Amino acid sequence: MDLAKAGQRAKTAVDHVAKYRRTTWRSVFVAMLTCMLYLGCVVGFNFCRSPASLLLWTVLRGLVNVRLFVLAHDAMHGALFKTSKANNKTKQAVLRVVRDPFIFFTVIPIVVFMLFYRIPRLRKSRNAGRPTGVAFTNVFKAVELSLGVAVLGWTWLRCELLAAGIGAGIGFMLFHLQHHVNTAYRAPQSTHNRLDAALLGSTYVPIPWCLRWVTLGIEYHHIHHLSTLVPCYQLQACHQEAPEGCWDDVLVVTPLKALRSMFHVMWNAETRRFEAFPATEKLLRRLMPCVS
Repeated sequence: MDLAKAGQRAKTAVDHVAKYRRTTWRSVFVAMLTCMLYLGCVVGFNFCRSPASLLLWTVLRGLVNVRLFVLAHDAMHGALFKTSKANNKTKQAVLRVVRDPFIFFTVIPIVVFMLFYRIPRLRKSRNAGRPTGVAFTNVFKAVELSLGVAVLGWTWLRCELLAAGIGAGIGFMLFHLQHHVNTAYRAPQSTHNRLDAALLGSTYVPIPWCLRWVTLGIEYHHIHHLSTLVPCYQLQACHQEAPEGCWDDVLVVTPLKALRSMFHVMWNAETRRFEAFPATEKLLRRLMPCVS
């Protein structure tokens, strides 16, 4: 790889990404549309009469959860609104809706969401000393679920929990493909370079057009690493309108590479690559020799 050209592409990318910032009216529109989708699911449950309609409702409700996660992610990074107060209120409102998954990708998300996120003293983060917000969220969820059962019945609760699992599982998969795919850049903290990490160490995960209303552009992770202030509704335009060659160094995660990466469970310090468990790794190398 020509490092000089890569460096020039990085500078071009930074200048390009800086053009894409939040606009209040679009942020409000995206947030309101997401609220309408959530409320539509709540109201729509009353019209589900057959097992097939309940299954469809559960899947759609899970997809709306994914959209809510992405919206909260934007708010956490201050990308939605100009003031931190507005971003924090949006984040809290969204998380009070979606932070109740019981089924998720594997048992790990159960521990994360049901234990670490619910007991602040177990979290090694800046929020660890702020138990009031977490306690309020726990009370809010308990009241919400109790009212839901009282008004819509136990069937609603079962579908709601399953939907939470579907949404959380998809969310975990998306984040996994952003951070556990073998890219061209891995560096220790002492030599880590933010621009190289953004373009050489981040991924672009193509999403079918029919599901982009769910992911809200989170698949353009390379842009997010260049600037966390680019809101979700600007990511696709930022990617498509970039100067020619701007994203040449960004890894595109193909379906086969995505499947291969789902088995990455450990970091090999010698090869400096993510790998599956040894027996699984050998099998994957036989089945997909051209995909790492």
